[in-house]
Order: sequence, then structure tokens, then C-alpha cells
Amino acid sequence: MLVAACASIPASAQSPTGGELAQAYWAERSAAGDRAPLLNAEVPVVGCPLESMADDVPPPKTPATVRVLVPQGSAGALAFFTTSPDARLGVLGPKAWSCHGQSGSDGDVLYVVPPDAVLDRVNGGYAGPMVSRRFADGGTSGRFEVARVAGRLFPQARRFAERVRAEGMDDAGDYVFSPWPRDRLQRLAGSVVAYSTPGGAQGLGRPGKGPYGPETTSGVVMFDGRSADEPSLVELAVRMGDGDDRLAAAITTGFLARLNVPAASAPPPAPAAPPAGAALGGEPAAIVRSFYEALGRADGRSASGLVVPERRASGPYSPEAISRFYASLAEPLRVVSIRPLDGSEVEARYRYRKGSGAVCDGAAVATVSRTAGGTFIARIKPLNGC
Repeated sequence: MLVAACASIPASAQSPTGGELAQAYWAERSAAGDRAPLLNAEVPVVGCPLESMADDVPPPKTPATVRVLVPQGSAGALAFFTTSPDARLGVLGPKAWSCHGQSGSDGDVLYVVPPDAVLDRVNGGYAGPMVSRRFADGGTSGRFEVARVAGRLFPQARRFAERVRAEGMDDAGDYVFSPWPRDRLQRLAGSVVAYSTPGGAQGLGRPGKGPYGPETTSGVVMFDGRSADEPSLVELAVRMGDGDDRLAAAITTGFLARLNVPAASAPPPAPAAPPAGAALGGEPAAIVRSFYEALGRADGRSASGLVVPERRASGPYSPEAISRFYASLAEPLRVVSIRPLDGSEVEARYRYRKGSGAVCDGAAVATVSRTAGGTFIARIKPLNGC
């Protein structure tokens, strides 16, 4: 079903909506000669398997279709690929392609690839045509990706990028505070940039070592800096074959329309219900115990509600990711001990058995922060890898 999108979108009082970003992105293409209007269209949903830290997770049961905003005439060639049962997060791609996701402590990535996909054995991912959606968590090892990418694009990310560079964990030359020379950028908002990296060139679309293939790579980068110490990135990369530039633009338009753009200056929205941390009296040890007990029940909603709001939308602390990971365990997580440390830090020890049979005797330090909206877990640092 197709529904015409509004031609005029009122200016947003704070951050623009995803729909406004999609309209702005498409307006530039219209000025270049592609006059097709944007339409709301129903496209089929494809569930994708997920490789997680615990075990492989099969494709979820999903709604049959979702509604997306795309240029007229493009919906018939597209499907929506997702690892989420509610299809809330995902990416558009050609119908005939397949998909798989990967999730780790640094974030997650969803790949959509053709049957003859070619692995990039030097840089990871894929060397030829593909679509990817990546979430990088700046509170974990994903901070290197956040710092390297956001430092080039967003002035507000520079302080964080400099701090990561100062750790000395990798080459300081990887941190540059200007765009790649060959990239073409369209700044859609203070925290959102659309880009295009030409074939044969290094850039956002191909940041690793060459040689670089002939295909143009286009996409989107969104920086969420509401947490100054633990910002995050959402990245789209689209690389199609010759003559598929319009389909790549349709995928980008649909991605933008579904973005939840972080407010540049407004504080994170307060929960509708009383904050979980407040209900526990704000005691850090009690909050951390409740979090790990919720993991033991595979109760993603309760566990995620104990995490600072800006880290719940996607990545390992989203309700879906928590429920999916802990429901896949052969033996559920059991809390061994909770021990307050200095200040706002709490040590948690726990045990679980993966679907593969491997046992994790885990330990982590959780840092709890107090905010106007309540007391929440700000970050968790694993001590022994599980």
C-alpha cells in the first residue's frame, strides 16, 4: 500500500524528526533531477539470524510487513531486514539478498548481502556490494569506532575523541578532526550527516586499508552525545552495483525516516513510570542486584529500565538485546555476590551456561550515576571477558 508523504514539513522546535531528515536528503536529489515523490509504503520483513556472545540466535518471528518512507517506484525492490522480533530496528535492502547480525560488547552490526558476497579479509565486513547498519557503544571497546568516526564529522565529539586517543591503545594517527578529502557530505542536523565515498577512494565508506573497489559507498552517521563520557554512533553504509544509485538512495531515505534523532541540548526524556532506581531508594548495590536478577529472568524490559536512558534505544542494553541473549542460555544467569566498592561502583559476580555448554564464571564492575530522573547504571566493565 502506498500513501503520499506530505510535501511540506514544519520546522522542528528542537531536533528534526527522522521524516524531516529524509525529506531534506531527498530534496537534494530532487534538485539534481530525480523528481519522484516520497511515499509511505508497506514492504516485507525478513528476520535475520544473530551471532551473539552467548550463542547463535535463529531469525525472529516478525510482523509480515512494515511501513517505510521511500521514493515512488522503489518499494517493490526492497525488504526490511531485522534481528528484532518487533522489527523496530533494522535496515532496508534488496529483496533477493540475505542477512545476518553480529552482537558483542562493543555494539552490534546487521549485514545485508547478495548471494555472491565477498568477505573483506583485511578490514572485516564485505568488500563488494552490501548494506550494513552498525551501532557502536562508546562506553565499551566500541569507543574507538565512535572516536575515529565522530571525530571527523562532529565538533561536539572532539573532546571525547581526544580522550580516547590519549589512552594510547592504538595509532594516534587514526584520529583526525576533519572529513576524508574525497567524501561528499550533506549535514542534515547537528548530529546527523549523510555521506558518499566514491569508488576507488578511502573515506567513511571504506576507512580501512586498500585497494578500494569501484563501487560508491553512501550512507548516514548519527552521533548521540547526550552522555559525554559514553556517546554512541549509528551508522548506515550502502554499497550497490553499477546503475543502482537510486536504490541506494531509497535505502538511505528509508533509514533516515526511521531515525530517532537525539536532542542536541534537551535532557533525556523522563520515564513515564517512576524511575526504577528511585523505587529502590537510589542504593547502588540494590540497583545492580536488581539488574542482574532481571538478567537471570531474561527480563530485558526491567533490566534495561535500570540503565541510563540514553543507552537503552539500541545495542547491548536495549530490552530486545538483553532478552534475546539471556533467553538463549542453557543455564540462566545466577547472582553469586554483589559487593559495594568505593563511591558509585559495585562489583557483581555471576554464573551462567551458554547454549554451547561453555560456563561463564563472570565478574564485572558497574558504575551507578544519580540524575534528576533517578539513579541508574551508567556503565558496566567486565573483568574477565564474560
